[in-house]
Amino acid sequence: MSEITRVTMTAKEASKYLGMGYSKILGLSAAGEIPHIKLGKTYYFTKEFLDRWLEEQQTKPSKEQEIVNDMQKKYPHLTTK
Repeated sequence: MSEITRVTMTAKEASKYLGMGYSKILGLSAAGEIPHIKLGKTYYFTKEFLDRWLEEQQTKPSKEQEIVNDMQKKYPHLTTK
């Protein structure tokens, strides 16, 4: 008989895997900011999608940084300190 390997993890498992708080994972999921599968009220995650999401976060500027960059382009004579 072939053994079935589990490919999904729960939000608690994902929070441990990512080193983030459980509430933060749920918030990111509810906002659609982290890849997940939702069945009923339960969120599930795959290691592959979480790894890809982490990579994207490392190269993507934060929303605050995007605003600062846009402001600096529009108003180059102003400086931030």
